[in-house]
Amino acid sequence: MLKAIDVTRGSNLLPGVIDVWETVLPPYERIPSEVVVRLTELHEYVTLTAYVAESADETPENVLGMSYVIDAPELPFAYLLYLGVKPESQGQGVGSEILDLIKARTGQPVLLDVEPIDDPHAENKRQRQDRWRFYQRNGFAKTDLTIVYDEEVFQVLICGMDVTSAQVEALSAKKDELFYDSRIADAWE
Repeated sequence: MLKAIDVTRGSNLLPGVIDVWETVLPPYERIPSEVVVRLTELHEYVTLTAYVAESADETPENVLGMSYVIDAPELPFAYLLYLGVKPESQGQGVGSEILDLIKARTGQPVLLDVEPIDDPHAENKRQRQDRWRFYQRNGFAKTDLTIVYDEEVFQVLICGMDVTSAQVEALSAKKDELFYDSRIADAWE
């Protein structure tokens, strides 16, 4: 069993979360950690969460996984921007338990995006397929919708509802509002 602990700038778990962040998320897909932290400070519906075994001390080295969720009140779903599990904890149900905790916490459907699953030219085709099977086992369905970030196309997956292109456009607008906020402009440097 895991406990979910929200992380802020002053949290002793932040270094453990950043370690997972930098270890498992590809550099071309992750936003700067300073942006992540500032957005949690500015918006109560943006959460960075550490996951630690219930029996473990709340120390950076005991962080097994992390998530970054946008649960904006104007969206009909929570958006799971990042999910990461320490490599040595992968394949042990940690990711599935994190997803269950996110679903329970938000109390609403969860949307996420992944690299296109069917790209025949992908260098990490097996990793993409493994990731898709993981999300499928955890109740996510592939949609015909995509989200484009910096000219990269990502496949939209959803758990708990059908999603429309208008809802995905609203999510993209919300992300632009958050990530291009002038109060965090220097954190992108």
